[in-house]
Amino acid sequence: MLYLLGFLFLSVFYEHYIVPKWSYYGFPWNPSVQRITLASLGLAVLVILVPARPKLPSDFFLHIHLLFPVLPMLVVYGLGNTNGVYTAFVVISFLVLIYARLVPVALPKIRGYSPAKIMRGCLLFTWFCIIAIFAFGGYKYINFDLFEVYDYRRQAASNLPSFFGYITPIVGKVLIPLALGVALMQRRLLASTAAIAGAIMIFALTSRKGPLFYPLVVFAIFYMAGKRKMIIYLLLGNIFIILMSFGELMWDSDLLANLIIRRNYFIPAIANYGYYDFFSSHPFVMLSNSKITFGLLEYPYELPAALMLGKVYWNNPEMSANTGWMGTSYMHFGFAGMLVFAVVIGILLRLIDQLSKKTPPSQVLALSIVPFLALFTSADLPTALLTHGLLVCMILIWLYNPSRVKKGVTK
Repeated sequence: MLYLLGFLFLSVFYEHYIVPKWSYYGFPWNPSVQRITLASLGLAVLVILVPARPKLPSDFFLHIHLLFPVLPMLVVYGLGNTNGVYTAFVVISFLVLIYARLVPVALPKIRGYSPAKIMRGCLLFTWFCIIAIFAFGGYKYINFDLFEVYDYRRQAASNLPSFFGYITPIVGKVLIPLALGVALMQRRLLASTAAIAGAIMIFALTSRKGPLFYPLVVFAIFYMAGKRKMIIYLLLGNIFIILMSFGELMWDSDLLANLIIRRNYFIPAIANYGYYDFFSSHPFVMLSNSKITFGLLEYPYELPAALMLGKVYWNNPEMSANTGWMGTSYMHFGFAGMLVFAVVIGILLRLIDQLSKKTPPSQVLALSIVPFLALFTSADLPTALLTHGLLVCMILIWLYNPSRVKKGVTK
């Protein structure tokens, strides 16, 4: 019922805010009772199959994925007349993902390192990166204003050597959240402060908004995970945010509506449909844009896929239309790619479950939530693994060994 209530509130929000103000951004409006009914039934089927009381990290991640971006995509389908076949494959791919995480996978056992060592290593690397950015002159483009990030972002990136483009996402999405998660678990105020300050500085020096909000995600997951009714709290929080955004609109302000509802709910949803629309009539990429193919396949386009979609659909060649695996998997191999990627991601979730055998599931959730969110909403699978730090995150959790602490002394 809470999922259907969320569907209803997001639909009203889509009608009264998204379409009137942002229709030029590609949000369609063509509601149909038949499509709304089909979308509701599809949502109900997925909700019934997803565990209501999570025992494993993957159980919780399925709910996060259902909220971002599957639920908003079903809203856009019901109210906007987007492609029905692609929407059906979104539902089918999610079903495949649910059962693919049951594939048996074994990880070799290692002794690992204590949480304190992992935390200190993450913090040291974070602040080394911040100092390095200053050393390369990054202080000239420092910015603490959320509304001016696009004025500084390109200049800040071009001022630094290209390898920072690989390092800073891992710092912001993996090292800082992981350090903060460990600091919260061990109630270390100084380390928590250092992690939060690092997040603020990475935001200010790169003008990337994500690092500023990831600590809030870790806080929420840390205090919600492990509770018997954590999914109820998650869904109630979802509805609360939507209602707060409604209330703000009544005061002629749309800060929450724009930054949270439009950006995190509906942008990934409409981008996924944009990827389908473009690549259903153009050549598939077939991983030719990824280093994992070692340049053996020729990339068929002049611009990177995200910039190309920004140019074609939003008339802005400088806009990077990033989205998660549900859009980019179709970009690579069509509907077959969606099914294959669903299996791979299901296996990744299975690996996370395996890691939770030595580390409490609530801790694993807090340590890995950010890179998985990127995979669901804003990153291709190879990009999420390498550039956005999902692989680094899983390795660090594999090395993470809470048993190596005894009586407050690190072994």
